[in-house]
Amino acid sequence: MNRLARRALILGLTALVSICACRKVAVAPVTAPEPPPSPAAPPPIPPKTIAPEEGGEGTFALEEPFTGLSATNLATSSDRILRGLAFRGLTRLDPSGKVEPELAVSWEALRGGAEWVFHLRPDTRFANGRYVEARHVVSS
Repeated sequence: MNRLARRALILGLTALVSICACRKVAVAPVTAPEPPPSPAAPPPIPPKTIAPEEGGEGTFALEEPFTGLSATNLATSSDRILRGLAFRGLTRLDPSGKVEPELAVSWEALRGGAEWVFHLRPDTRFANGRYVEARHVVSS
């Protein structure tokens, strides 16, 4: 092919491509396909309620040696933690540090705070079913 023929071929192809590119083409709008229907979600399963079982053992890691559960001798933080797990007190502290009733429903200070009277909840029982009386609290 000579030079002139090659140029004519290139010019003709360029013109053809330009004409085809300028032509309007009708394009149908594309729509997204419909998603398949999702299966119905199964109903939620309620959580199981687990009741504590009687008996058994508990293991605790303590920072300090345990010295005993005597209310008059809570020498270490370990003593206080274990006593709190084993016994209920007359009062307790709520999360904000405010004193609230536990075994006592109310209390009053006498003689300028030198003596205190605690009024016990009448429905409090030991694990064996016996009612808690004032003498039990005083002795503990």
